[in-house]
Amino acid sequence: MEVVQIISTEVIKPSAITPPSKTLKSFKLGAPLDDQSMLLSVASLYVPLTLFYPAKPRASFHVGLERAQALKQSLAQTLTRFYPLAGKIRSGEDDDGGVRVDCDDSGVCYVEARVKCHLSRFLKRPEYSALDTFLPAEDGDKGLDQFSLHVAKIQVNIFECGGIAVSVLVSHFVNDGVVSLSGFLRDWAGSTRGFCDQAFSLDLSPDELNPMPMKFLNKGKAVTSRLIFDSEAIDSLKAITMSSRVQNPTTMEAVSSLIWKCTMESLRTNSGRGSISCAFMLSTRSRRAVATLCRDESKTELDDLAHRLRGAVRKGTNSCSEYESGDLDYLGCYGWCNGGLYEVDFGWGRPAWVTSSGSPVHKSVFLNSIVLVETRWGNGVEAWVTLDETSMAHLVHNQELLTFASTSPQGQIRWRVQ
Repeated sequence: MEVVQIISTEVIKPSAITPPSKTLKSFKLGAPLDDQSMLLSVASLYVPLTLFYPAKPRASFHVGLERAQALKQSLAQTLTRFYPLAGKIRSGEDDDGGVRVDCDDSGVCYVEARVKCHLSRFLKRPEYSALDTFLPAEDGDKGLDQFSLHVAKIQVNIFECGGIAVSVLVSHFVNDGVVSLSGFLRDWAGSTRGFCDQAFSLDLSPDELNPMPMKFLNKGKAVTSRLIFDSEAIDSLKAITMSSRVQNPTTMEAVSSLIWKCTMESLRTNSGRGSISCAFMLSTRSRRAVATLCRDESKTELDDLAHRLRGAVRKGTNSCSEYESGDLDYLGCYGWCNGGLYEVDFGWGRPAWVTSSGSPVHKSVFLNSIVLVETRWGNGVEAWVTLDETSMAHLVHNQELLTFASTSPQGQIRWRVQ
């Protein structure tokens, strides 16, 4: 287990006062809930990302410190353009008791930490249970009142060899509807290299934003497994998924359909039920969609599931309230494919690995959830799947799944999602 020692914790604010227009001062969370604490809890779910950057041979920890200093300086510049990330999530003060994001330049929680090992050793055999230690600490909201949370938190982890792991937590609320996390990272990287797009502007809308539905935020004892799909497996999977209704299935459609099918079989076996009804929510930066499969429907082949997903994406949905009733099992899938994450270059080259593994402590992992991330060489996909222990035991032995995916030899992560 790698030892992560916190060096410093501070708040980085935009280098210039923002926003330029008072009409962009706040974004309101739609679909209000009766329980105020529950509403804030939903609004404060975080999207995790960690990008690992090796150092040059014979570099040292002090090289990593210099890199971290450059990151801190360019972050302040970048926040002037991505200013919602420097705001805070607030509740309890509106007339309707709602929750909103205040763009008030409160700043980003910024942590620097020392990792007492070499990055090359960690990447050779990563300990999945250590990934959450690279994320910003649980007490990152100290200094804010009880009704406030930082929109974004960042931890820069410096390895003994000078390698860097940049970890970011951004509120789902903001990432899904206001700011693209991948766009922010690319802009921050450009600023660090000395390139600043002064003409850049956010495409913001003052409309209400809807939170992640509670039904998709399952809790309990959980296990996370990493499944790896290489390019050849994905090509084969696309060929099987293809039909007259979906003639050119995307990678997201093909991989999501397979995991949806195999996960339903695991849940059905675990529950002892002959059939189940399932709502599958697919979220990307640009949209959210929900596809359903009812108990009395027998079509569960990959081409049919891909057709349902494509139809749901075309329809889109901003509100998932219609799916929050009835006897349904819920699966949530978040996709980072084609997000350009491996193009995020701070001046040290492309990242060696990008992962979106979260933890319950950081409110960034839940039961019955799937996160898809592209691999470094472009055409592959990593899937981080979180299920209850028994369902996961069935899933990782599903022969149809193992035809296309390999499980990681590093094992699994066990959680208690509360």
